[in-house]
Amino acid sequence: MKTLVIGSGIAGITASLDIAEAGGDVILIEKEHFATGTLASLDRQFPNDACGFCQVYPFTGDGVAQYCIRRVFTHPGIEVRTGTEVVSIEGEGPYTVKLRRKPRGVVIEKCISCRKCEDVCPVEAEDSFNRFGKRKAIYTDYPMPFPQSYAIDWEACTKCGECVKVCPTDAIDLNMVEGEEVIEVDRIITTTGFEEVDPSLIKEYGYKRFKNVLTGLEFERLLSFFGPTLGELKRPSDGKKPERIAFLQCVGS
Repeated sequence: MKTLVIGSGIAGITASLDIAEAGGDVILIEKEHFATGTLASLDRQFPNDACGFCQVYPFTGDGVAQYCIRRVFTHPGIEVRTGTEVVSIEGEGPYTVKLRRKPRGVVIEKCISCRKCEDVCPVEAEDSFNRFGKRKAIYTDYPMPFPQSYAIDWEACTKCGECVKVCPTDAIDLNMVEGEEVIEVDRIITTTGFEEVDPSLIKEYGYKRFKNVLTGLEFERLLSFFGPTLGELKRPSDGKKPERIAFLQCVGS
């Protein structure tokens, strides 16, 4: 039995692991170029301050420690495809599914994550992962991403070719095009995740009007050791340490 899991957040990863551990075959797809969804934004988790990636991998047996969730990406029963989305689904089971793969601009198997391309890239774009500051047009979302390869933001990229010149493995292809593929699966699980409510629609909280009013995930990134302030909590308005913090829970619910 082959299962298609749509979405690589915590729900999709957990479902894929459960099926694969039971002996099933899984194709896990993610529309973005990097897997794990919102989970990747959570640097440390309650109650033991453990890395967020370690929280959902199943135990392998009594007395055996949990493995890092990154092991899911090398599980023999799971095939992970990033930058991939569903075009159409036909049938009532088994299903015929047409997939579209977006061009990454970087050949995953060749990329060695040396950062030379990022260093020479002259174009900056909004850092949608850290939610503060800028990143380059060729980028990775977070440290040790999956796949461990750079990707190109085509909306920002000018195709100047500077990254191509410095790449030591010829991994960058600025002419890469999208492709389509048809697969047959027996089951489909949809785990497409969630989006935060836009707090700016609730005017009384002053989100976007006041720089120090943040969403929960923006606050998470400020606390992250790999975030824009390297884990040191600073006010976005002036870079100073806050004297007081107020939490408003369930905004928009």
